[in-house]
Amino acid sequence: MRAKVTRERRHDRIEDSVIDEIARVLQARAPGKSRLLQIQPWDGRQTLLFTEQLAAPRCPVIYDDEDNRDRAVRRKTDFRQVDVEAAAFPAADGEFDLVVWNRDLVTVKNLGPALREVRRVLRPEGVFVVAAPNLAALHNRLLLLAGRQPTTLHIGNGPHVRAFTVRAMTEFLTRDLDFELLRVTGVGLAPVSAAVLPGPLRGISHTAIWALLKPAGDEPAVEPAPAKQT
Repeated sequence: MRAKVTRERRHDRIEDSVIDEIARVLQARAPGKSRLLQIQPWDGRQTLLFTEQLAAPRCPVIYDDEDNRDRAVRRKTDFRQVDVEAAAFPAADGEFDLVVWNRDLVTVKNLGPALREVRRVLRPEGVFVVAAPNLAALHNRLLLLAGRQPTTLHIGNGPHVRAFTVRAMTEFLTRDLDFELLRVTGVGLAPVSAAVLPGPLRGISHTAIWALLKPAGDEPAVEPAPAKQT
């Protein structure tokens, strides 16, 4: 029981560090953005923190399959019930300046279409910040050496159905989805640290955070005006 409590506290410290680092990324990379969408933010308190990093924020929007927002969060956010696997997002093309998806994409089986919807609702030169547990984290490597299941991929006893290494996810986001990579950060070295790690160690970090840009050239094509008859 004590070991379980210790693991949970260690996990909470790393998650707090991830949220703080996402906030720093937003402050540095997206201060001029105003329209924030966050996907699956639990009680929504982190959404308010992220919104505070923006210079002139509009009311942020939350997508989730259930409304789990705190009472205080309900007054300051808009909510849309969305099954991210089964339905198109209820937003127009380019509606948001900024999209954040923290960790819960590991629970999504049909991930490709969901991420393409993220890209669709993000305006050109908008920023996408996504965080995910790292399959190649140091503690997962040690668990595999011992013949045990990595913590980022569950079998019947948890919701994690997807797992990513930092390199493979970076390639997928930039090559397959055509985002421009701004930065990759590694957070946490379980079980010894919850700190942001220097670049050479991000490949074995507990959680990776990607900051991505939708290229400016993705504006919808404008049909040329018909030539005047002479």
